[in-house]
Parts: sequence; structure tokens; C-alpha cells
Amino acid sequence: MELIEPQFLKSASPPPRLAFLDAVRGIAAVWVVLYHMTQMPAPHLATPMWGRYAENGHAGVMLFFVASAFSLCYTSRLHQEGWIAFYIRRFFRIAPLFYAVLAFMLLRMWAVNGMTRPLNEVLDNVLFTFNIFPAHQWSIVPAGWTIGVEMIFYLIFPALYLTSGNVWRAVTAMMLSIIIARVFENMLPRLVNDPETYWLLSFFHHLPTLVNGVVAFRLYESLKEHSSKNDVGLALVTGAAVLYFALLDNRTALVEPYYWQGIIFGAFVVGLALSPTSILVNRMTVFFGKISYSTYLLHSPIIVLLMPMYTEIYSWPVAVSFKFLACTVLTLGALVPISYAAFRLIEQPGINWGRRIISRRIFASRVICPGTAE
Repeated sequence: MELIEPQFLKSASPPPRLAFLDAVRGIAAVWVVLYHMTQMPAPHLATPMWGRYAENGHAGVMLFFVASAFSLCYTSRLHQEGWIAFYIRRFFRIAPLFYAVLAFMLLRMWAVNGMTRPLNEVLDNVLFTFNIFPAHQWSIVPAGWTIGVEMIFYLIFPALYLTSGNVWRAVTAMMLSIIIARVFENMLPRLVNDPETYWLLSFFHHLPTLVNGVVAFRLYESLKEHSSKNDVGLALVTGAAVLYFALLDNRTALVEPYYWQGIIFGAFVVGLALSPTSILVNRMTVFFGKISYSTYLLHSPIIVLLMPMYTEIYSWPVAVSFKFLACTVLTLGALVPISYAAFRLIEQPGINWGRRIISRRIFASRVICPGTAE
């Protein structure tokens, strides 16, 4: 029997990487790093007047969520590969680095503090189910709570993507997600002892923001061939900036301020997609985007290790702006090479493992049943 050449895999090859999406991830990653620098209890880093934007850097997580959902839509190969391949691809994108950091944190707790974590909590982290359980939502991995949110979103994404085929269907899904979120929030006092904290970290709280990423993608699809797409893109980026500053000054209404962030960042992502201005989409932001996952998971322990040096820098008799910038340069100087090494040594091999598994699975299915598709 003549062997079938794996040329069919070309139909499922990834679309070209979008520089603006990497730039968005890079901006979000650095924003989150700056935010966590400002939130340390000791030393508490006084920030300059412009530092209020760094102090609001938790919004960088929301920007990550919007960009993540947009990216899932753009790179989706559900029609060619099917749902199982999608789940394999996402698992091998997320799990290797997460497990590596999890192992490091468990070993560090045991070696430094003689501490161990309950087996059920460790299993929740291994299985990515920790977002469901009140005592485990934060995750053992620093800042890992967002991964729990993302993993649940992956479960529903194929159905959401396939049923939200245009802008209006996506907007409808977003409105429904807000209703679902509000109903869930109202039920929480009957379900958990600390509903406020549970809601803050809950998948349902962040679902509308993730769905905004799908809305942004469908809007991008409808506008990408428009003759005035650059003008529309600049208008969206500018409008997003104006709305964001209004949000910081509490000058918005109608819905919870948190949900405005999803709308604002959705407009921002679409604007950059249509008009990727070099101020925001450049080699530096794109590079930060490529290592953004490692940056996100690794920045917290590095910030903790640098705390004595922050204390030293803040003892200098210079302006607060200079002190904060010096700490920022120090942090990124330590974080970037470590994140890049993790990207090359852990993330990329994990992605390649997933691709090989999917390729073998598709190849095997088509050798057995040539001419059939999943």
C-alpha cells in the first residue's frame, strides 16, 4: 500500500502570526509586572504621579483575557482538526511551564520553610480545577489564578466560537455572559463562606471579558477589508484610551466598571489589528509578547527576590520617578533573560510536543480512513 504523504497537514497549518497580538500581550505582561511591583508590602514602592497607571496594572490581566480569546479565534482550526486537537494544543501550550513552576514552588516551600501542601490542593493545580474550589482559587503558582480561569474557558470555547459566527451573535453571547455572571454572583452568598473573594477570582466574573475577545475578533473580521480600516483603527485605539482614562476617574456608567475594561480593551485590540501603529507594535513589544506567558508566571518570585535591592534603591536621595524607573529596569533586566530561557527550554518544546501528537493522530485517522476528515 502506498503511504499517504502528510501534505494534508498543510490545511491545518497555523495562520501567520500577528505582530499586533504579540505587542498586546507584551504590553499586558509589562503592565502586570509594574502593578505587582507597586503592591509589595515591604518595601512599599512610592510611585510618581504617572504611577497611578502602573497601580492600575491589574487591568493588564483583563487585556490578557481579551487578547487570549481573540488569538484563539484567529488561530482556530476547529473545522480542520476538531475539538480534541484543540484541547491537546491548549494543554501543551499551558501545562509544561505551569507544571515546572508548580514543582519549583512546592520544592521551595519544603526546602526553605519545611511546608507541604495538601494532596487535594496539589491535584487541583495539576488538573487545573483550582478555580472551582474556594480554598484553592489563587493556585500554588504565583499569579496562577488566571490560568484556572483560562482553562475553564477553553472547555466552552469551541462551542462559543462555532455559534458566534458574526458580530451580532458574538455581542449576543457577550450580553448573555453578563447575565450569567450576575446571576452567579447573586447565588454565591448561599454557596460559599467568602463570596466576595470567590467572585473576584471566579471564572464567571471574567467570562464577559473573555467573550469580549470573541466580539473583537468578529468585529475585526468585518472591518479588515474596509477601505478606511486604518482610520477606523486609529479611532478605536484613541477612543479606547479616552474611555480608559474616564474609567480611572469614575466617569462611566451603565454597567460595572470592570466590564467597561473588557469593552475598552476589545476596542483597543481591534484598533491595533486594523492600524498597528509602530508606537505600540514594534520589535520590543512583540518580543515581550512572545515571552509573555513565562514573564507572567515567573515575575512574582523574581520581584520577591529583588525586594532588598528595591529597598536600597529607594534609599537614594533622588526623585521618586528615578527610583521607580530604576526598579523597573532592574526587574525587567532580571526577568527578561529568565523568561526567554523558559520560553525556549520549556514553552516551545511543549508546543512542539502538542503539534506532534496532533499530527500523528490526524495522520493515523486518515491512513485508516483515507479521504475522511474529522
